[in-house]
Amino acid sequence: MTMRYWYHHLISPIIFIALALTAIDFFNIDLKLATFIYHLQGDQWALKSHWLLENILHTGARQMLTILTIALLALWLASFKYSPPYIQSSALGYLLLSAILSVLVIALLKKITQVDCPWNIQNFGGDLSYYSAYQSRPSSYPSVSCFPAGHASSGYAWLGIFYLLKRYAPSYRYYGLAFVLIVGLILGFTQQLRGAHFLSHDLWTLGICWSIASIFSPLMTRQKKA
Repeated sequence: MTMRYWYHHLISPIIFIALALTAIDFFNIDLKLATFIYHLQGDQWALKSHWLLENILHTGARQMLTILTIALLALWLASFKYSPPYIQSSALGYLLLSAILSVLVIALLKKITQVDCPWNIQNFGGDLSYYSAYQSRPSSYPSVSCFPAGHASSGYAWLGIFYLLKRYAPSYRYYGLAFVLIVGLILGFTQQLRGAHFLSHDLWTLGICWSIASIFSPLMTRQKKA
């Protein structure tokens, strides 16, 4: 891969996301947006247990991620024996690896970072003072795992679809990218409505998942089949 490739597919997107995160922090957008959402719900997280958000877009989406991962794993394993005509094992393996690695990295960071959810904060009905992801949280605070946004990764973990389509069906690559981004946005906003995440949490997840999908994209190195 040339430097031009990495500039367009990794460096430029990460710079853009970093600038967006800087603006969110500088203008205090996380708290302002969460406050707006909280006030709309009558100064409570009235949608926290809403059937659509909790059962369908939260629990259901997680189950769908598991089903898709298992299906892709089965397809990848079968590809070594049956050799599907339009796609190679390396491409399926890349998509599987990037998806699983994205979810695992986000899960690990959630355990390490110890950043509160909005519903933990005093401003939003909780008991704790607000500390951003860039501030040290008192050691006396209870253990939490709210950053980066884990649920949004159920969508963003599939950003490797862009690179897979770029190789096998280039004219559809942006449709695939748009679809994954829309799913990630919906799942991320679902958790913001429930009080589980700030906007920056979702943006961090997007940046991490995109980086993983981009970095491992050279795994699809062999010539595509006719």
